[in-house]
Amino acid sequence: MPVLLKLGLVVSQSAQGQGREISAWFITEAGRAHPAEIDGALTGRRRL
Repeated sequence: MPVLLKLGLVVSQSAQGQGREISAWFITEAGRAHPAEIDGALTGRRRL
C-alpha cells in the first residue's frame, strides 16, 4: 500500500476508536481511474 499511496491512488486515514486508533485505506479518484494497478499491487501480479 505504501507504493499506491506514493502514486496518489489511495489515501490513509486514522480515527480514534475505543482505546485504540483505527486506520483505513480509501481509493482516490486517480485510483478509480487505474483499477488494474491497485488490483495488481494487492495480489502481487504486477510490480509498481
